[in-house]
Amino acid sequence: MRRNKLKVLSSLAILGIAGLGLAACNNNTGSGTTQSPTSTPTENGGGATTPTPTPTPVPTTPSQSTTTTPNQSSTNTPEQNKIESISVSGQTKEFLPGSEFVFGGTVTKNYSDGSQVVATEEEYIVTIYTDNSYETEAENIKTAGTYYVVVSIGDKLATYEIVVREKQQTIHENAVVKGVTPTKTDISTKVDIYNQHGNEVYATANSSKKIQSEDKTATCDGIEFSQRLKMQGSAVAAGESVNVSADGTVSNGRVIVVKVAQASKLTFYGMPSSEQKRSFILTNNADYSREVASAADKTNIGSYEFDVAAGTYYFYVGATNATLGTTAGGWYFYGVDIAYDVPASSLTYSEIKVDASNVRTDFNLNDTFSTDGLVVKGKNNLGTWDILSKEDYKVTNTDDTEVSTATPGKKTLKVTAKGHSDTYDIQVINPNATIENIVVKEEAKGVYKQGEVVSLSGLVITSTDSDSVTQDIAYDAEKITYKVLDGEADVTSQFTTLTKGTYTVELTYASKTTTYNITMLEVKEGKFEYKNEVAVGSDSYASSLIVSYTDGTDADWSKYNDTILSTAEGYSTKFYSDADCTTLIDTATNAFASVGTVYMKLSYQDYSSNAITLTVKNFNSESYYTKDNLTSSSVVKNVTIFDGNLITITGGKNLGAPEGKDGICNQEVQIKLDANTDASKFKGLILNIKQKVALKLYMNCSTDKSGKTFVIKDPTGKIVFTSNDIVKNKTDNTLVEVTLEAGTYTIESITGSVRFAGIEATKAE
Repeated sequence: MRRNKLKVLSSLAILGIAGLGLAACNNNTGSGTTQSPTSTPTENGGGATTPTPTPTPVPTTPSQSTTTTPNQSSTNTPEQNKIESISVSGQTKEFLPGSEFVFGGTVTKNYSDGSQVVATEEEYIVTIYTDNSYETEAENIKTAGTYYVVVSIGDKLATYEIVVREKQQTIHENAVVKGVTPTKTDISTKVDIYNQHGNEVYATANSSKKIQSEDKTATCDGIEFSQRLKMQGSAVAAGESVNVSADGTVSNGRVIVVKVAQASKLTFYGMPSSEQKRSFILTNNADYSREVASAADKTNIGSYEFDVAAGTYYFYVGATNATLGTTAGGWYFYGVDIAYDVPASSLTYSEIKVDASNVRTDFNLNDTFSTDGLVVKGKNNLGTWDILSKEDYKVTNTDDTEVSTATPGKKTLKVTAKGHSDTYDIQVINPNATIENIVVKEEAKGVYKQGEVVSLSGLVITSTDSDSVTQDIAYDAEKITYKVLDGEADVTSQFTTLTKGTYTVELTYASKTTTYNITMLEVKEGKFEYKNEVAVGSDSYASSLIVSYTDGTDADWSKYNDTILSTAEGYSTKFYSDADCTTLIDTATNAFASVGTVYMKLSYQDYSSNAITLTVKNFNSESYYTKDNLTSSSVVKNVTIFDGNLITITGGKNLGAPEGKDGICNQEVQIKLDANTDASKFKGLILNIKQKVALKLYMNCSTDKSGKTFVIKDPTGKIVFTSNDIVKNKTDNTLVEVTLEAGTYTIESITGSVRFAGIEATKAE
């Protein structure tokens, strides 16, 4: 690139560059292209006209891309194919103070026949000015500001602007929901979330459209959350504006208010309260309003970005939006990140810390050293942590010498930035070195109960090679093998059947071995649990064995499960016709074929029961009422409430505590069943019918209104019974009768809430 100041300045003076420069900026904002002057006057940026002079011929080198088209300045250039204009592209437009100017772009000559040729560096001249009148040439670009650049080939010019600005640092202020108390309580007043450095975030709602706080731990984008706000339903009606007063109250919705002191990028974190797409709006109630859609995901936090100017903004859940494919509904708000730029020189730092979790730390001998993935953060005088750029820090050995991988071994590296330092370790390994020995650094599971399988999760070994380089290696089944030893005997395949004692786990890696010990707990006590009554005609019997270990823990080996009974090694259930247990009955079906008495013995390894008397009965009916074993403080969620011979009743996964209510037989408590379409929040009862029965259900309405109903569903979710209206009655309950085949069913409300007070089951013919 030639720089001929005299020639350029002369050309500019002849052309009346003050007016032409303005026209060039106006006509070529994007491309930096200026049209060639013509013999007619051209309009400049101020509306005046400047006659176009005849340009002074400038000898140039012919274009490198053609031999048939001479340079436009040449006296031999055919009139019909001359340079009409030049354009620039790809040029560097932003610089830091004190840096050297670099053009960095491409200059293109545009010919009258429509052809284009890229100019060589010797063909064009670049000059920088401090003003857009192009009168004062810049000596340098050491100070911040806007500069004006002219690129010329002969009398053809292109102009563009460059900006020299101080290096900026992005500040992140994490305004997260925390410390909002009490949880699970409706909020209808201003709730402060964040107020620092002129930035403020708060939640507000009116008395009819509340916000509810709740504890919830989560992490997203490295930000840790401990609470969230549930913004139920649509914040405002479609087409309405948010109405927030000066004191922070809102008259028509649920709103997150964000005030920013300068232009910022706002990142909101949250998720829908159900598996549906929601829309939300950010507006300043003036010249900014943007509505976006969320994912239909109530499990993972989403992040949603908005670029805003300084001002006050209102964030709220939108109404149903067919264009976005969203519906009105609830939204969980976790917090908002406020990001903005400040001059780097305005910041001071009190400490730095290094995150080497994603940087390469193992190198082979003579590998190229790399810090890719290294994250260096600095704590600034605003109290936030900045992620520093590579230009802000350097990585050396602890003695400030250059890092090298020429020698094997562990190396501690020093990261220096902003007057502070931190360290991290790398290791250089000779791939030709041999493993000399291995040791266990972190043992895996060391205590087992009989029947458990070996687990090597968490195992870490340390190897040492012939260069004395150590390396930590996490368990990998393809690299590390193991076996369990009882003395010298390999008992790996029999591990689940091993009894109390200490055993050795032998590990092998790179033909080297090491060991650590594990313990099989001693059984302190074995206790059988069983029922003394059996329904006639039963073809199976379930018992349980509770084994207590010396560490104070228990293990249930069967828990009324026939499959476990039949497969658990060493578990034996035998039936006899006499109390001395000498005459064996070969099957449970034969043992329970008729009404009477049979005898049973249970055994498991070293544990055996005495003779157990079983009464075989004809169970024609049984009943259960909530008053029999429940109080208003009882836990019924996921609990077996009644375990009979005909029916078993279990509470749903989200069932609340019983409520004190009047009813049948002066019933003290009843179980409230709430309608809920979300299967994960099932608030009903699970009914296990062991044989065909006729049922009488005693139900009551949870409010003074009638019209409440419930259904009974089979395992597929099919409704097999729908009740009539359940009526509220403080002295009696509504009696509902239904006959069901053997199987598992659910009882759940479908309109409002109903209460369960009792059940009577009679064996059906």
